[in-house]
Amino acid sequence: MAIDCKLEEEKKRIRQLQRCQRNWDLSKTIPKEHIEHFLWIAKNAPSKQWQSFYDVYYMKKRSVIEEFYKWTWGSTHSRIPPATWRNPQMNANLYILFVAKEATPVENCYNDGTVVSPDEEFMWDNAYTHIGLALGLVSKSAVDLGYF
Repeated sequence: MAIDCKLEEEKKRIRQLQRCQRNWDLSKTIPKEHIEHFLWIAKNAPSKQWQSFYDVYYMKKRSVIEEFYKWTWGSTHSRIPPATWRNPQMNANLYILFVAKEATPVENCYNDGTVVSPDEEFMWDNAYTHIGLALGLVSKSAVDLGYF
């Protein structure tokens, strides 16, 4: 019975994550310990062969986030002609940026035994896949801490 309750609670948290977040309460602050925790997760998320596929940057200073917000587009409001609004998801209390990078293959070889080149297209697929994994783990932690 207790396990069923835990599973339902987990489902509830995942449903919270499914909603796009655009209504930020800018009067609240995020404690330093929580920011450090989110960054630790971002930097230590599981990766293939412990490779580093991305760099992590963050912003918490309101004036910097607002400047980035001015240049962040992405909410389509008209298709003819195509037009976008600024992306309100960018205007949060904390902004974590994952930047894909060329990772040196650790043990990736082709069938003939030659080492995979780091600029292979699938290596970039790996980078974006690992960014998604890390972002999901950070987001899940944010839900667990009550931010969604």
